[in-house]
Amino acid sequence: MNNFAGVTIEEKMSGKNKVFSIEGDLVIANATKVQNEILGKMNGETDVILDLREVSHMDCFSIGTIVKIKNELSHNGVLLRVVIKEGHVKEEFDKCRLGDYLDITIDSRIIEDAAA
Repeated sequence: MNNFAGVTIEEKMSGKNKVFSIEGDLVIANATKVQNEILGKMNGETDVILDLREVSHMDCFSIGTIVKIKNELSHNGVLLRVVIKEGHVKEEFDKCRLGDYLDITIDSRIIEDAAA
């Protein structure tokens, strides 16, 4: 578990998927660090689930960072799925209209299903 600048990142494996669970406020002050942490731990062999259910606030910069993570992973043939919950973070993603570009869901069962 890594803790810095108001966020905590926990990494675990769920089946053939690497799950990064983020907790706290994901904002300009820490978004690049989060991006570097995630991309620095990728081996190109597992798909990624980004669990943002415990993120209480995101700004536009951090949403752009999620897009950068997706682009980098896609370039290496890795699928990114994003799990969020109803509330502020979902509203921010909805405003950006990224539903056609990012695989975003509020169904947290994909984390457990990934292990099956």
